[in-house]
Amino acid sequence: MEYHTIQGMEFTSGNIVLGSIPKKSISTGEWEDSEVQLCKKYLRAEDRVLELGGCIGVVSCFVNTMLASPECHVVVEANPQTSKVLELNKSRNDCQFLIENCLVFRDHDGKYYPASGAPQSGSTMIHNDGLREDQKNQFEFDVVQLPVTTVEDLQKKHKIDFNVLIMDIEGGEFQFIKENVDFLSTIELAVIEFHHRFNIDGCNEAEYLKAVQTLEKCGLVSLKNEVKYKGRMIETATEVWGRP
Repeated sequence: MEYHTIQGMEFTSGNIVLGSIPKKSISTGEWEDSEVQLCKKYLRAEDRVLELGGCIGVVSCFVNTMLASPECHVVVEANPQTSKVLELNKSRNDCQFLIENCLVFRDHDGKYYPASGAPQSGSTMIHNDGLREDQKNQFEFDVVQLPVTTVEDLQKKHKIDFNVLIMDIEGGEFQFIKENVDFLSTIELAVIEFHHRFNIDGCNEAEYLKAVQTLEKCGLVSLKNEVKYKGRMIETATEVWGRP
């Protein structure tokens, strides 16, 4: 199995089907570089992290090495196959985060389409339910039934009171934010990649503006999300929200 060096650690993408751009970024070691830079800037050793959308685990492994208590880190990955690759990379890099293969929502039927949607990871939370015919992007036979849990259930199960949220769930962030006002009102830091560029019902500019308003109502403020890219500072699609 082929492994690539990213952030000083070794990762495989296993048998996950990848597009040419993400495949190249893994081989060159640039995969998730902006997210890692932001975590390096804002995370503290004492943090307790809930990470939604672990994918192959680059951010997961890097964050885990930063924590004084690396066992206080739960990583959720919905795609069953990607979750297995995440486990491989966790072991390869001697990390201690806990892996959950499920969905974390309050109102969801557990339907998940692993082979459709975001081509770079197959981790999309956008599904056909409620979409117009011209917006549907999955085959109905391509579905996996996943367990659905809540943040509170995860905290109780693992006996961890999360104070940091890292979230990259390919469009599902809008529903999560809408459903978890109480949780978002208690955390100290949120690192979120928004996907309103998908521009479909439930995942568009209007939903993004609502999400921003919700985060502000929860007492969070937008922090600088500049990262270094090819020698210059740029703003990344991943946003950071924290307590003022």
